[in-house]
Amino acid sequence: MSGYENTLLLTREHRYYNKPSGQGKGDWLIILKACCKEVNDGRDEFAASWVRKRTEWFLNLRILVKYEILIKTGSSRKGQRTYYRFVDIEGVKKALSELEI
Repeated sequence: MSGYENTLLLTREHRYYNKPSGQGKGDWLIILKACCKEVNDGRDEFAASWVRKRTEWFLNLRILVKYEILIKTGSSRKGQRTYYRFVDIEGVKKALSELEI
């Protein structure tokens, strides 16, 4: 499946996540858009910590790896920072545009 199809599947099956301490729900599509901005800044790979600086709280990006939207490419700093890249960024951007995110 493509990034487009996987993004739509994420939207149907697991769009929202619970924030800590009853702060409500977060939206994975907002997190995904922030990941796209990291790539638009000229990077092929990005760290989850960089995405956190652009957006709201989230635990990690594993759900986006599970849906095959992102691929984990490695880690550094004694395993404290994990790096990711998109499988199909153009498909993801198309889906986000159609969903008006």
